[in-house]
Amino acid sequence: RVPLLAYNRDLVPDQPQSLEQVLDSANKISKGQGIGLAGDVSSPFLNGQVYSGYGGQIFASDQKPNLNSSESVAFLQEVAALAGVKAGIYDSSASMAMLGGGATPFALFDSGELNAYKGLGKNLGYTAIPGPGGKEAKAYVQAEGFAISANCNFPKQAVAAAVYLTSQQALAKYSVPQGEFPADPTAYEQSPLKDDGVAQTVKHLATLGSGYPLDSRSKLILPLLSQAIKDVLNGTNPNDAAQNAQNQALKALGVEQP
Repeated sequence: RVPLLAYNRDLVPDQPQSLEQVLDSANKISKGQGIGLAGDVSSPFLNGQVYSGYGGQIFASDQKPNLNSSESVAFLQEVAALAGVKAGIYDSSASMAMLGGGATPFALFDSGELNAYKGLGKNLGYTAIPGPGGKEAKAYVQAEGFAISANCNFPKQAVAAAVYLTSQQALAKYSVPQGEFPADPTAYEQSPLKDDGVAQTVKHLATLGSGYPLDSRSKLILPLLSQAIKDVLNGTNPNDAAQNAQNQALKALGVEQP
């Protein structure tokens, strides 16, 4: 599943090639009155391509949260521009109704909903969410690893499990690409994982919330980016919103603040 942008061809004849084109068209069409962009604009899954287009990263190279970087601030400054085109946080059905009814020129959505959007029977187009200046969109979750919170009761076992699950031995045994171990704890019940004591340790850690295997560590941080976006849409200064998100991210991962 990938994030996509749907647009009403009756309102926007040509596919937008950049974020600036989206904002410009949304401004001209909505005229500050209607909704220029529908969809959950706070969702990092949906706007992560734009975030990456600004060079934003969830984690820095030292694997610490990186939500207050200059790139993150630049992204949040663009979010402030979304407020000007009345970008909204709507559920999927509301977004589809607005797009299909001509109430908005654009909508963000999940590719898993593509058939539902096509079922609207309208003159709609679909494209990847364009980045600023037409920059190439890339995956926004860059981290691979295992974070252990400060209050974990058995860090040695957690480290052993993390090392094992990222080893070539484990990769060969489970036949999954590196970095794609399931974040959902229930996935560890699947055979042959259910018979593996080390994997059960990881499952137990994930269930307790004491450790965050691989991409689920990013899942812990992404809601903080969402909150920063919501804060900016509600008038918070982008610098303050970015720093608040960073402080919360460090706290959530048990990392001491500088």
